[in-house]
Amino acid sequence: MRYEGIEELFYKNGQLHELKNYRAGKLNGEYKIYHKNGALSELYTYLDDSKEGAAFNYYDSGILKSAMIYHNNVIDGVVKYYYEDGEPKAEVTYNNGKKDGAVRIFYNSGELKEKFSNQNEKIEGILSTYYKSGTIKGEWSYNNGVPDGLSKFYYVSGELMAEKEYSKGKDHGLTKIFHKNGNIKEEICFNEGIRSGINKHYDKNGSLTKEFQYENGKKIIKSNQTNKKNGKVNPNNFAEKPHQKSTTQKVLIAASKIILLFISTYLIYILLVWLLG
Repeated sequence: MRYEGIEELFYKNGQLHELKNYRAGKLNGEYKIYHKNGALSELYTYLDDSKEGAAFNYYDSGILKSAMIYHNNVIDGVVKYYYEDGEPKAEVTYNNGKKDGAVRIFYNSGELKEKFSNQNEKIEGILSTYYKSGTIKGEWSYNNGVPDGLSKFYYVSGELMAEKEYSKGKDHGLTKIFHKNGNIKEEICFNEGIRSGINKHYDKNGSLTKEFQYENGKKIIKSNQTNKKNGKVNPNNFAEKPHQKSTTQKVLIAASKIILLFISTYLIYILLVWLLG
């Protein structure tokens, strides 16, 4: 049997769910899908069972959710997404059904939040993020869909905040964090995503204040603050010091022992009274 004309499908409550147009047994023309509240949800145009041309998705409020173009039943070109208040949310480029090309993501207030490019559905090249003010927030270097290489991050006022090395998606190499005045604030070494090596801290004037040694992500040696007079690390500060109990702690421990002894003696007395009658 070859369908011809309009087919209607309904929700259990009687509300129209889908409306399809057939010609010569194939979907041709508009294909509509509705929300349960009666508002239009999806709108496609078919040509001999294949989606062709403009298509739209809507929120149940009736506001446009996304708009795209189909060619031979696959998305081709720029897909535009919208927030529920109608403001632009994102623009994603497709090529023959795959994410391939420029992508832009927006804040709800309309400012550009993020931009990058896909290649065969994977991020490739520089991914840039922005503050609402429009100033650059971060620049990530991507290769085959993961961070790879040097990435940079910035304060909202524009000064360089940090530089981080990645390798195949993992922290690898030296990470530098900066004070707003441009002086180095911290240096952290990573080896395939794990802290390894010396972690250094500096004050705003560029003087070294602390060092921490890491192996396989664990801190193995720690120092106190350096000598602030000359900015040099005191080698005597690197030895781990045994934990010293305070006088208060010692008194509390002694009192606890006495209380436990009293309770134990009392329980033994009760047990003997019960046994001997």
